[in-house]
Amino acid sequence: MTDAQTTCTTCGTLIRQFTADRYQGLCVLCDRDAAAIPPDDFKLPSELLDRIKALGQDPDLFLEMTWCDGVPYTLGFLNKIEESQKLHDHWAPRLRAFAKQCRLDAPPPSPAVLAPRDLAKLPIYEASIRRSERITPSRRSEALFCSIPLIAIPVALRCWPGEDERTVVLTPDEWNKWQKIYKHPDDAFWWFSDVWWRIDDPPNPGAPGMDGKKLTLPEGETPWLVTAGLMMGPMSGGSTSELWSWNGTSARFVEEVSRIYA
Repeated sequence: MTDAQTTCTTCGTLIRQFTADRYQGLCVLCDRDAAAIPPDDFKLPSELLDRIKALGQDPDLFLEMTWCDGVPYTLGFLNKIEESQKLHDHWAPRLRAFAKQCRLDAPPPSPAVLAPRDLAKLPIYEASIRRSERITPSRRSEALFCSIPLIAIPVALRCWPGEDERTVVLTPDEWNKWQKIYKHPDDAFWWFSDVWWRIDDPPNPGAPGMDGKKLTLPEGETPWLVTAGLMMGPMSGGSTSELWSWNGTSARFVEEVSRIYA
């Protein structure tokens, strides 16, 4: 005998009648989601509310967390936010001073002195930057790293929110030097996001989308790998990679070879 079936009143998934009777017409997943929603009369304890406001956070964002996981968990989460803010306040001025000195030591070259090969990369960088998701720092205690080769820094400053003091533009080599100066503590929340653009000329055979890929470009053309990426935390971000071709006088798009997001 087949069990009677019905559909979840929220998502429409086909479920057993027994499940619907047990969870007031819902499937297990929808019931779990409904249980995570605080009732209208749920209020944050006054001491917790004061702590949230003191850290410049939106109390509404902590209602569900506190309802589901309890006050001690929320307090622990707030401790991590406070730790991140202190890291920012200590290191962000040093980061900006580092970036300023980098530009004094190595100003970007004028497009007038670039070789045709490098000059052809500038409109590719510009198009890639303009397509990228705009990540403007949402908090005072947050920085945005932009990593891009020296020749394209003026393009990034023109197309990206480089005028915001929280945005810092570095070359890949400078970014690597900064990472040797600053060691982010294990398990600490990020006080920064990281976006990058680069053109690998020629591509690294082990790059995403290029591993084992056979290139079939016309004779006389060489490949470029154009990559744009974003990281907002150790488990949040992604990148896209495109194959381009250079024939000695102009560059052309060939295909997208990789799109990775988490």
